[in-house]
Amino acid sequence: MGSNHSSKTAYSIIMYLLLYTTVLATCYRVFAILQSTHEAPIGLSAYTVSAGFPTSVFSSYYIPPTATKEPQPALYDPVLNITYPLNLTNPDTIPTVDDDPILFPQPAVNVSKETAASIVQAAIANITAIIQSPASSNCTKCQNALSLAKTVAQTTPQSVPDMLVMLCQAFKFKSNATCAENYAATNFGAIWTQVLAFAAVDGLDGRYICNQLSSTFCSQPTTSPLNMTGLFPKPKPENATAPKASGQRVKVLHLSDFHLDPRYVVGSEANCSSGLCCRPDVHATGLTLPQVELPATLYGAFRCDTPYYLGLAALQSIGPLTGTSAEDPFAWSIYTGDLVSHNTQNQLSRAYVEYTEYSIYDMFRSYIGSPVFAVLGNHDSNPEAIDAPRNEPDGLGQQFSWNYNHVASLWQNNGWLNSSDADEARLHYGAYSVKNQYGLRIITLNTDFWYRSNFLNYYNMTNPDVSGMQVFLIQELQAAEDAGERVWILGHVLTGWDGTNPLPNPTDLFYQIVDRYSPHVVANVFFGHTHEDEFMIYYAKNGTDLSSVTALTTGWIGPSITPLTNLNSGFRVYEVDTSSFDIYDAHTWYSNVSEFQTLDPTVTGPTYRFEYSTRETYEANWPAEAPLNATYWHVVTEAMESNRSLVSTFNTLEGKMSIKSPNCTSVACAQAKVCYMRSGSVALAQRCPKGYGSVQTYWKGFNLGANLPTGVCKTQQDWAQDFSTMQSLPGYFSSARLYASSDCNTLAEAVPAAIASGTTLLLGVWTEDDAHYQAEKEALSQALRQYGTDWIIAVSVGSEDLYRGDTDAGTLARQINEVRDLLCGLEACDVEVGHVDTWTAWVDPKNEDAIRACDFVGHDGIEQGYNVYSQALTKTRDVVNRVKPGVWVWITETGWPASGENLDLAVPSIDNAEAYWSSVACQAFQEGHTFWYTLQDYTSSPSFGVVDEGFRALDQPRRDKKSRRRKKKEEKGEEEEEEEEEEEEEEEEEEEEEGRQGNKINGRDLKKRYMYNYTSYQWVYMIIVYPHGIRQDGFLTPPSFWAFKDARVLIWDGDGMNLRIVKNGKVQVGLLTHPRDPSEKNNPFIKTANPIQSP
Repeated sequence: MGSNHSSKTAYSIIMYLLLYTTVLATCYRVFAILQSTHEAPIGLSAYTVSAGFPTSVFSSYYIPPTATKEPQPALYDPVLNITYPLNLTNPDTIPTVDDDPILFPQPAVNVSKETAASIVQAAIANITAIIQSPASSNCTKCQNALSLAKTVAQTTPQSVPDMLVMLCQAFKFKSNATCAENYAATNFGAIWTQVLAFAAVDGLDGRYICNQLSSTFCSQPTTSPLNMTGLFPKPKPENATAPKASGQRVKVLHLSDFHLDPRYVVGSEANCSSGLCCRPDVHATGLTLPQVELPATLYGAFRCDTPYYLGLAALQSIGPLTGTSAEDPFAWSIYTGDLVSHNTQNQLSRAYVEYTEYSIYDMFRSYIGSPVFAVLGNHDSNPEAIDAPRNEPDGLGQQFSWNYNHVASLWQNNGWLNSSDADEARLHYGAYSVKNQYGLRIITLNTDFWYRSNFLNYYNMTNPDVSGMQVFLIQELQAAEDAGERVWILGHVLTGWDGTNPLPNPTDLFYQIVDRYSPHVVANVFFGHTHEDEFMIYYAKNGTDLSSVTALTTGWIGPSITPLTNLNSGFRVYEVDTSSFDIYDAHTWYSNVSEFQTLDPTVTGPTYRFEYSTRETYEANWPAEAPLNATYWHVVTEAMESNRSLVSTFNTLEGKMSIKSPNCTSVACAQAKVCYMRSGSVALAQRCPKGYGSVQTYWKGFNLGANLPTGVCKTQQDWAQDFSTMQSLPGYFSSARLYASSDCNTLAEAVPAAIASGTTLLLGVWTEDDAHYQAEKEALSQALRQYGTDWIIAVSVGSEDLYRGDTDAGTLARQINEVRDLLCGLEACDVEVGHVDTWTAWVDPKNEDAIRACDFVGHDGIEQGYNVYSQALTKTRDVVNRVKPGVWVWITETGWPASGENLDLAVPSIDNAEAYWSSVACQAFQEGHTFWYTLQDYTSSPSFGVVDEGFRALDQPRRDKKSRRRKKKEEKGEEEEEEEEEEEEEEEEEEEEEGRQGNKINGRDLKKRYMYNYTSYQWVYMIIVYPHGIRQDGFLTPPSFWAFKDARVLIWDGDGMNLRIVKNGKVQVGLLTHPRDPSEKNNPFIKTANPIQSP
């Protein structure tokens, strides 16, 4: 069942009811959230920024702001004693090469150029031999190759970047451009050279490096045992408890992830196909510069970083919304990192980072009247995310001192740190420990030292604290314990949640440090990085016992100012006790980015609104006098386990009420989110289900074939029509599942249309017969090379092959791995690869090897009632969870026929299809990735499509007729109208009966009479034309001819079967007299006019 090559072809549904219920449900959800919050918890409930730009914030401008243009301020940096030049941030002069100093390790020996060239050539030859060798595992191959590269790094380090680029391109590890971007000396090539020179590539370092390069090389190593001997200066005091509250509370501001983009261009493409949008050098797929599909607004967009106008709108809103002012400021403020925009590495430079640091901190100084305790984020460096430990050999431990010196001096100049604290920040990678005016000790950390993308973490991996950052943390916490102080810890990259961002060993160490000094010393921990509104709980005993009794400390993950990606802009204020420094409430505000497109900036700026109070939204029967500590949050997670609506509420707030956020109403999603909330380290997070870490989670859409209902191959325009129709339907369907890659040039035609419309695709690779399989892989490769990967959801290798018996699990597993390797060679290692089949295939024990090979499992369940559907899905999930725990089961096909003949027990009708939609589809869309079968197949019987030949919802004519009746009823008398209604109902019954009779000739069913098993064909598509002009069609798809090759169309003309074959764009026609006759097997073009005999 279920493919473009299938006898079923789709379903129809009453779409306006979905629109009504979806909108109503959304309204209820938002209303319920707002009902649970204060209207104005601290200041105003909403604040609309005045039109125009607050020009006084900067003293002078190269280019002044206008209603259609972002400003270019002329910024003088007193620390560096320079005025940053216009060409640094001018969007018309964006650089493509970083000309900062390139630092290599010192060679172990001095060699001549000739010897160096020989060493490189030998290394390339040997690495090539290793890669091409069939022996050994991918992990062993990778580590052996690293050993050869290490030799080059230690003897002729300047040669390493070019060698890496060449190998990357030669073996198509990534695209040529990406290979250059990743490994060129001016980008990350010099950093990788340092890693290779110093790493123990044959051990743990090598396994981590290979996993970083591709998860198909080596699996991520598990958390190593931590040697606790002598780790802490003193044992933890017995019965350590948090101090009592004073009852006096102050306001504390939490900002995060500003991501200022001074190169933002109003009117540029806000829906670009890749990279950072709202820049002059990007455009939508299918367009050329200066054409624009979605113009960037003055205040930002969902796929763009923060323009000056949005950043200052947020800062202007803070005072009125929070009830603070210059006379009554915040007690203090915290900023949890990431200042710089999401540029590609070749567009970054030290100067660009320094410009952004100065600009944002200067704006904070102007608008926030309290000290701001800030940390560095992974984007606040150059190269991005890279920081070096002080003990790196060859003097390379000082290579980022330029940055630490700069920010420390800025913080001191702004009055946020004194000179000794600033010196400490210069020494400790931008981190420091300071006691504020209320007696709270604030310890900040540079969390790049546990971030996966800091490549300099990949040597000496046996040491979880190679930088000494966490030794510094222990020393400061011990001093705080001795002095009876409470502490807030600030960082950027979180230590846990879903575990995708940090490294295992350093986060395990941090977790045990928090365990040792909580709850009596560590009051709270704060992070940013995800851009989403989240939290984590740290427990005693290293998280081996998760309960309200063992809950120690909360990790608050602050919402971002930037809308990237698909989020609203937001910030938070805490109510904090001045003795215990516990949080008693947290208030969050947001601005709805979806409103920016209709905003007239000459009239008004954006509005920031109160979003929610944490205490009131997650009430959990918590005493009013108790703080929102880790125990509180654990109680909230327990409430979530028994009431999934709380998880749904959390999910909505996680994305700051963005219209782009999918729901989280399923058991699987709820369980995953609760698991993340209780995971403060990678080790704990790895126990949780994958795939729910971000609020941007589910895909929902339709199965789409490569042919029109008439049998003709779809063009790019036809695909665009499909995608536009899907997205216009109530519920907004923005994803589609395709069955093949090469047939009808599927990807060549569909992908540009998908990118242009923002549609994401679950791709198919047809596996039967080797030539077709190779063509499919080539089409997939070509699409990735041309269009990148942003449009891909995943790849399904085959469709229901196991159900049909066309292959075995071992062969299918091999093909899945082959496609995965292909993707990794095209910079798409993160794209999941799986297989789609029926539940009967998945529960068959002999197919377990296929499950083990899958990153996801696609479940096809169609034309079944709710109970059967649910039972089949449960059986599939049970088997998958047993065989390969953590793998998602996706609903890749489900549907119900709306018209035509019965299909097994499925009786087609719009009413039945609507009932199935309501009972099955609506829930499926809210519980996981789901693809409906199908969008349009109006010529088929039975027909599953939701739209007719005019791309209108199938029930639209009926609704139009009812509307006309209502209108007539208003214009005419009741009695006359009732008579007309009766006449119309009789006409409809006659039309339906005519349709039923039209399926027969001489009272016999045409389909049963004339649709034969043509074993000579692998794909047969029949169109039957009846005497009265009605026609029906459908695919003949018994297992014996399942694999699609060419479109073969059989048309009944009263005398025989007129065989019309479309092959390679050419049409051939002939009469087939005896389609069941084996003698015709190799000669379908029998040019005779003998009629087909009745069976």
